[in-house]
Amino acid sequence: MKICEQPDYEAMSRAAAGMFREVVARKPDALVCFATGGSPARMYRILSEDPLIRQSSIRALALDEWHGIGARHPATCRYYLEKHVFGPWGLPENRQYCFQADANNPEAECRRMAAVLEREGPIDLCILGLGRNGHLGLNEPADGLLAHAHVASLDEKSQAHPMLVKEGVTLKQGLTFGMADLLQSREILLLICGSGKREPARAFLQGGISTQLPASFLQLHAKTRVVIDASIQ
Repeated sequence: MKICEQPDYEAMSRAAAGMFREVVARKPDALVCFATGGSPARMYRILSEDPLIRQSSIRALALDEWHGIGARHPATCRYYLEKHVFGPWGLPENRQYCFQADANNPEAECRRMAAVLEREGPIDLCILGLGRNGHLGLNEPADGLLAHAHVASLDEKSQAHPMLVKEGVTLKQGLTFGMADLLQSREILLLICGSGKREPARAFLQGGISTQLPASFLQLHAKTRVVIDASIQ
């Protein structure tokens, strides 16, 4: 795991965009797992203006999704990705792989996405943000973590995620790829920014691996790069 500190959010986003571009330059059809939220938003905007990205044949895999709202509700991860990635980057639907937020059978939906990853994978680059509770995707702090795609019970901090609060949505479940899925990625890029991330960032950087801080497992991955907005510390 390598840590790269940048002075502010803009610098963090530009450094991360450069790392993303390196992967796509080597493999234009890379399978990229995309996180949502504020941390990667500026990076996605920067990359949308890059001819290399727009001319590539990237395959996009959504990291996770809320469960219990309409498939294209403004609070969904799919809606976010359509706004920040799929549309601006010109990615066709046949290269978009997302969990369905309105799936009637969430367990079956996780099996479907597990099959997608089995067919298309492994993940070449996994983009992650650090959750306010230290989660990765919706792998929540717990006594034990699940390896593969599963239905997650959201803890209080995840239920208060800005994506949900902004739309006045309260949910109890999410759909997410598991820790083994993430750690089997060829490369991982973790972005850490925002005042609400100060506490989990401190715990993450202090070292030690615990299921109560899922992000700490990234220390086991040799090709993880962590880009931090140092102004949060």
